[in-house]
Amino acid sequence: MKTIDFLHTLNHSNKKLSFLLPGSEAISGDLHITEVKNTHIISTDCGGNSHEFEETVIQLWINENSGLTPKWTTKKASGIFDIVASSQPFLEDAEVFIEFGDSTRPTSKYKIQVQESEGELKVHLVVDLPQCKPAALNDLACC
Repeated sequence: MKTIDFLHTLNHSNKKLSFLLPGSEAISGDLHITEVKNTHIISTDCGGNSHEFEETVIQLWINENSGLTPKWTTKKASGIFDIVASSQPFLEDAEVFIEFGDSTRPTSKYKIQVQESEGELKVHLVVDLPQCKPAALNDLACC
């Protein structure tokens, strides 16, 4: 999902917001959006092909020393993104990812899929498996 599409979805609703791990387990507890990263990636794949792209990475964190479970809404998340936007522009056409981990799960970067209903917006975190780019392009000149 593109960053602009995600932000647009948040800005045009006032719904309960939840983040769901693979397997649909909701992330609960004292959850915070702690950082928004604009990343510019320059890479070379195993076939020697160069790639350049941008990503937006939204970092979620749970304060595991807290007993609070704040209610998240799209309006609350939009407010945080408004604060971010006042200090740095968003990479609107960049793919957006969620980064999350806690004391029982290693930190991972997830793609997202949004499921919207009348009163709730669910953000499903989806495992983004590594891929061999030359093989995906039918380029047999790879490792």
